[in-house]
Amino acid sequence: MTAPRIHRHEWERQYESGRWDYLEDQDEIDRYALISQDVRSYRAGSVLDLGCGSGVLYRTLIADGFRGTYLGVDWSLGSLPRCAEHSIHRFVCGDLNRLPVRGTFDAIVLSEVLYYLEDPARTIRELTTMISSEGVLLASIYQPRAGRSSPWLDTVHELDVLLREAGAERREVFSVSRRGRIWAHYALSPKKNLSGSLIPSATGGEQ
Repeated sequence: MTAPRIHRHEWERQYESGRWDYLEDQDEIDRYALISQDVRSYRAGSVLDLGCGSGVLYRTLIADGFRGTYLGVDWSLGSLPRCAEHSIHRFVCGDLNRLPVRGTFDAIVLSEVLYYLEDPARTIRELTTMISSEGVLLASIYQPRAGRSSPWLDTVHELDVLLREAGAERREVFSVSRRGRIWAHYALSPKKNLSGSLIPSATGGEQ
């Protein structure tokens, strides 16, 4: 599967226009809290956050007491935070289709990113060589409603197959909000699997 190429200038335009401001919504904050929980469950001392945007996951990790090294990468320079909390935390502007980093990491996060890559299969293959022996690759993919356009549904299905064939365990994560959004979270790790979980929400209640 190959995604259409989106020029860097288009990403900059979208961030400037507020297209991605919804990532600060409570649903998204709750979802990032769960990813942070997963990172901590692996006792990750190093995190590679691909498609980090404005740093929502980063801020969540810091609030949760994360003390390891962090590297956030995004193609939009305008989205990146201007500074980090500590010298061992960095943000880099780079093309995820041509990974600008090397080395190994305890947690590699792909939050709502895979849809936009030119060749997700190639990227996942490359990233699996960068997971530490006790580490994990965490991916989050929004699950559109059945009424959405066929190409979008097809893309989500293809990514699901790709991750499962790579050995990832999938769990559905339900947001208990009025919007009723659903994501699938995936964990690809040589050592440990994750069980299903329900995201808490400030709106309260369960479904």
